[in-house]
Amino acid sequence: MNKKKIYFISVVRSDYLRQLPIINYLKTINNIYLKILITGSHSHKLYGETLNDIKKSNVLWENCCPKKYSLKTKDISSNLKECLGKIDKTIKKDCPDILVLFGDRYEFLAGALAAFGKKILIVHIHGGSVTLGAFDDQVRHSLTKLSHIHLTSIKQYADRIQQMGEEKWRIKVVGAPGIDYLKNFS
Repeated sequence: MNKKKIYFISVVRSDYLRQLPIINYLKTINNIYLKILITGSHSHKLYGETLNDIKKSNVLWENCCPKKYSLKTKDISSNLKECLGKIDKTIKKDCPDILVLFGDRYEFLAGALAAFGKKILIVHIHGGSVTLGAFDDQVRHSLTKLSHIHLTSIKQYADRIQQMGEEKWRIKVVGAPGIDYLKNFS
């Protein structure tokens, strides 16, 4: 039996930790091949070089971080360009079945665009929410429109995605997976 290839993209420590309960669960299923595509600030010294944490997680990973990742807003397009090139190369080589995007960081757009049109099911977790006064909403809603399946934390967010024109059967309220990670600290 061929294994389903499920790829996650992680751009910062916070999204990685929220994805971890899902990743750990999927690791227990025999017919699933998992890989994390690392990008964003994971290799940046200012953010603790969290790539090292992922290396310890016993999950296959690939470094798609830009060589010169910049924290400046004016450099978003340069960061995206390099992320997109690296993720696109990996996706073309590996042909995953599913790509999981988590949240509203602009680096996820590189993954969505790389998978777009390649018969890869794009799953977006945490769409439909709103962050007032930030460009996060534009990114999050763009990811929603590029995705096929939408997993939201609450019904209000699911309703917002449906108002954006997404089909109801593609939207599921699943709660916040990152809360499961908090069990480790109780």
